[in-house]
Amino acid sequence: MGNYESPTIEQAGGPGKVDPQQLVIFWAVAIFVVFAMYALTLDIAVDYDTVYVESRNIM
Repeated sequence: MGNYESPTIEQAGGPGKVDPQQLVIFWAVAIFVVFAMYALTLDIAVDYDTVYVESRNIM
Protein backbone atom coordinates (compact mmCIF):
# COMPACT_ATOMS: atom_id res chain seq x y z
CA MET A 1 0.00 0.00 0.00
CA GLY A 2 3.06 2.25 0.16
CA ASN A 3 3.35 2.79 -3.59
CA TYR A 4 -0.37 3.11 -4.20
CA GLU A 5 -0.14 6.47 -6.02
CA SER A 6 2.16 5.21 -8.82
CA PRO A 7 0.96 1.83 -10.13
CA THR A 8 1.80 2.67 -13.76
CA ILE A 9 5.53 2.98 -13.06
CA GLU A 10 5.45 -0.41 -11.35
CA GLN A 11 3.71 -2.00 -14.36
CA ALA A 12 6.23 -0.46 -16.78
CA GLY A 13 9.04 -2.40 -15.10
CA GLY A 14 9.89 -0.64 -11.86
CA PRO A 15 11.17 2.87 -11.15
CA GLY A 16 13.43 4.43 -13.76
CA LYS A 17 11.75 2.47 -16.57
CA VAL A 18 8.71 4.32 -17.93
CA ASP A 19 6.73 3.08 -20.92
CA PRO A 20 7.55 5.46 -23.80
CA GLN A 21 4.08 5.12 -25.31
CA GLN A 22 2.56 6.18 -22.00
CA LEU A 23 4.90 9.18 -21.95
CA VAL A 24 3.88 10.20 -25.48
CA ILE A 25 0.18 9.97 -24.59
CA PHE A 26 0.79 12.00 -21.42
CA TRP A 27 2.62 14.77 -23.32
CA ALA A 28 -0.02 14.83 -26.07
CA VAL A 29 -2.77 15.27 -23.48
CA ALA A 30 -0.77 17.89 -21.58
CA ILE A 31 -0.02 19.91 -24.74
CA PHE A 32 -3.65 19.63 -25.86
CA VAL A 33 -4.94 20.89 -22.48
CA VAL A 34 -2.45 23.78 -22.48
CA PHE A 35 -3.36 24.72 -26.05
CA ALA A 36 -7.08 24.50 -25.30
CA MET A 37 -6.75 26.84 -22.32
CA TYR A 38 -4.51 29.16 -24.36
CA ALA A 39 -7.06 29.21 -27.19
CA LEU A 40 -9.89 29.95 -24.77
CA THR A 41 -8.04 32.94 -23.32
CA LEU A 42 -7.37 34.44 -26.77
CA ASP A 43 -10.71 33.39 -28.33
CA ILE A 44 -8.80 31.52 -31.04
CA ALA A 45 -11.66 29.02 -31.30
CA VAL A 46 -14.05 31.74 -32.50
CA ASP A 47 -11.48 33.09 -34.98
CA TYR A 48 -10.85 29.57 -36.27
CA ASP A 49 -14.57 29.08 -36.92
CA THR A 50 -14.82 32.31 -38.93
CA VAL A 51 -11.65 31.52 -40.91
CA TYR A 52 -12.92 27.99 -41.61
CA VAL A 53 -16.27 29.33 -42.91
CA GLU A 54 -14.51 31.97 -45.06
CA SER A 55 -12.13 29.41 -46.58
CA ARG A 56 -15.11 27.18 -47.42
CA ASN A 57 -16.88 30.06 -49.16
CA ILE A 58 -13.77 30.77 -51.28
CA MET A 59 -13.60 27.13 -52.41
